[in-house]
Amino acid sequence: MEKTKKVLITGGGGFIGKHLAELLQSKGYKVAILDRSDKNVPKSIKVFKGDVRDAKTVAKAMKGMDYVYHLAGLLGTEELIFNSIEAVDVNVIGALTIMDAAVKNNTKLVLISKPNPWLNTYSITKEASEKFCIMYQKEFGLKATIVKWFSVYGPGQKHYGVQKAVPTFIVKALQGEALPVFDKGKQTADFIFTSDAVRATVLVGESPKAEGKIVEIGTGEETTVIDLAKMVLKMTGSKSKIDYLPMRKGEDKNARVVADTTMLKKVTNFKPEVDLETGMTETVAFYKKLLA
Repeated sequence: MEKTKKVLITGGGGFIGKHLAELLQSKGYKVAILDRSDKNVPKSIKVFKGDVRDAKTVAKAMKGMDYVYHLAGLLGTEELIFNSIEAVDVNVIGALTIMDAAVKNNTKLVLISKPNPWLNTYSITKEASEKFCIMYQKEFGLKATIVKWFSVYGPGQKHYGVQKAVPTFIVKALQGEALPVFDKGKQTADFIFTSDAVRATVLVGESPKAEGKIVEIGTGEETTVIDLAKMVLKMTGSKSKIDYLPMRKGEDKNARVVADTTMLKKVTNFKPEVDLETGMTETVAFYKKLLA
């Protein structure tokens, strides 16, 4: 009988981390998380409270783990430009601490990253962690796969703090406030529903073919920000206006961001199950209930 695989998720108490933990549990994995908070974490999941920069806490959490999904980090396209030192500390030093422990425990690492076409703190720190991951594979025999998540959205995503287009647009539309669109909104993103994103991530983590590879996770379809804003206004029946703002720091005008799913298809049999309209309908319903 095959032994139960053990998985550690850093940042497992966050929006996507919770969905990932639920899916892994449903597949029979024994799941633990490393997070600074244990708020709203099911009792069936062991929580190691602490910071990914703390080598002692990380070593304790990693002991006996077959896999580690490294999600923890600071987010923000514009926000982190004004907080670069802490961002480097958490996103780069934290990732290195995880890599060191993964090598010592012979734990396979699934490093969560993002598309990095821009010159901003967030992208620089994520790209640096990717480069270190590749170096650790070459020099120390780290078993790892780098996963680049594109624009993951869905019910439960925070609508405050770091600005994300989907929850920001929906909440403002429901409250009758103007929707903030940078420049003319011609920049594109590849929006992938949470359930699809975590399912693809687990398939990649389980795939021997994916080891040592960089895998982009998205739908392979791009949507302009202005089209997303108009979709939200239509779905919510809102009379909110669109507020065209100067381009935010850290992002380029008219940037086109869409996943190249070639490697994803090569190493898994993943196909998205939730199209944008279906996912957005479910997400709008969530925020309507939340605000009510």
